[in-house]
Amino acid sequence: MTKRKTSLKRTAIFRTEASPEIGGGHLIRCLSLADGLSREGWKCIFAATEKTPDTVPALNDSGHTLQILSGPAEDEPADIASRWGDGYVFLIVDHYGRDKNFERACRSWADGILVIDDLANRAHDCDLLLDQTLGRVREDYAPSVNRECRMLLGPDYALLREQFPAARKEALSRRMKTGSVRRILISLGATDPEDVNSLVLQGLARSGADAAVDVVMGSQSPYLAKVKKIAEGMPRKVRVLTDVSDMAALMASADISVGAAGVSTWERCCLGLPSIVIIRAESQRLQGHFVKKNGLALVLGWTHEVSEEDISSAVTLLVENPDRRQEIGHAASAACDGRGVERTVREIDKLARPKSLCVG
Repeated sequence: MTKRKTSLKRTAIFRTEASPEIGGGHLIRCLSLADGLSREGWKCIFAATEKTPDTVPALNDSGHTLQILSGPAEDEPADIASRWGDGYVFLIVDHYGRDKNFERACRSWADGILVIDDLANRAHDCDLLLDQTLGRVREDYAPSVNRECRMLLGPDYALLREQFPAARKEALSRRMKTGSVRRILISLGATDPEDVNSLVLQGLARSGADAAVDVVMGSQSPYLAKVKKIAEGMPRKVRVLTDVSDMAALMASADISVGAAGVSTWERCCLGLPSIVIIRAESQRLQGHFVKKNGLALVLGWTHEVSEEDISSAVTLLVENPDRRQEIGHAASAACDGRGVERTVREIDKLARPKSLCVG
């Protein structure tokens, strides 16, 4: 009698990475999903390049296993399988440089595949496809995926860390009280390769806003020293914080924020944080459009289009208009409840459960 793989050993392998060039957004959302799977008994492994743990140190402290990949992309499926191809194995791919060829090469050992994407610009061979972009529709991916693929689209599937839904109720209650802006949060990604933080700080200084400021950066950002120097010369107290582990607490305590139109959009929305948004990459273009259209933030445009004066005017508008802050915060909080990890884990479990049963 032959038995199929049992559910006693369920492994999720994440092919993703982070670096100073691409930032840490892919890895952060994968960490959120890995934590959710781990709570349900899954073993989670990250297959990534050597720059990844240095760019996002939270990976080292996560308790998940790390496999460093150093060979060519075409060798990765066999390299991963040689170490982790036993038991029920689910592959999760969040990588712009991987497509159906990589995914198909993993089919010999992967019992299921989830692709996380937000570009809709290449073909995939997967069982689940997750795109948390606001405004994304099935037709964007239909020509590029297998017919049986189930699509998980929109902010209902935003992959946020558990700390965000946990902080949601208290944060929304606090925002019901109109008052002055006492704290401003600036968070534009782990590495900020375009030095947008410096532009925002200079615009903030021009606005004359009477508020304390927190700037969140990664310790590997090439402009960290420059931002710290600018912060020292600011008229109000500015803290430059690196490798922050509890972003939910910082967002909950802030009154307004300046951020990008990527993964952190849904963190801010979950907590109803009125925000000023800058579009920093092609992967953020569609989301930036719909965030603006639905009034979830003040969207200033692409990085190269934004000036110090634009930052100053937007900050002044929110500081001086508590009703506008409440309007934006309410629309933002209604767009994302922060439960995307729970929903995604359920979808993965649906695929894993029937295949994990022993059969004769």
